[in-house]
Amino acid sequence: MKKCAFQLIIAAFLLAAPAGATNIVGNIILDNYTSNTGATAADTSGVTFTAHYEVTDQNTLDDCCTQLRWLQLVTSSTGTGFTPTPNRPFIDPRVGQIGGIDALPFYDFTYPTSALTGQNSGVGPYIFDKPAVLNSRAVVGTPYSFIADTLLVCLYDDNANPKQLIILGGFEWGFTITATNPGPTYSSSTIGINGLPDTAQLRNRFNTALGLDYPGYSIIDPTGTPCEDCTFQVIPEPSPMYLFSGGAALVILLRRRRLARL
Repeated sequence: MKKCAFQLIIAAFLLAAPAGATNIVGNIILDNYTSNTGATAADTSGVTFTAHYEVTDQNTLDDCCTQLRWLQLVTSSTGTGFTPTPNRPFIDPRVGQIGGIDALPFYDFTYPTSALTGQNSGVGPYIFDKPAVLNSRAVVGTPYSFIADTLLVCLYDDNANPKQLIILGGFEWGFTITATNPGPTYSSSTIGINGLPDTAQLRNRFNTALGLDYPGYSIIDPTGTPCEDCTFQVIPEPSPMYLFSGGAALVILLRRRRLARL
């Protein structure tokens, strides 16, 4: 049985595969990550986010998984029009939420190509999001924050009850809005990209939200499955300096149970 592992590398240059990563099966690429700031309390601020994955070794990946999906958990520091009541982390989008197209937990705004047409409910390499909230959500001394944990998962067993998902990799992103006197004036900035290792804590966070929003699904421990210890390497497009606030290069290396946060 072949094994694959998942690594996420986001950098201003391509990096060599780390020692011990033997079955690299694909890449995840952050294509666009830019903040958008409105001027007044009645305006909105947020971020535009686009990413995609590409498979480089289909045969090895097939030993682990043939059904890849995007899954997203959102945490908003205050309740908004898109959050549950009372406010809590939720699977984005929830059933009935504006933009949702079905009753599946997978993130709806995914697409087969970079043209971002043919919305496909978690299926397809490309994922797009453009969250924004009113600047008035931020007050002087208390910024507003939007945090998204975005996972590439395997729909491992859709006959199980609940249906079983396995984390192949992921990362955390989002934005903050800050209010500053006089005025107040507002500014928005992206948060640093953080890799998400497959841990019991991460599975528990998603499973808590799945239990509330989509009780027919559960993320399982990959131990003892063909996905255990398999590595999926993600490398960005060359020269992605524009992706990061201030143009700073950022390197994140994700390996299942061997994550180093930089």
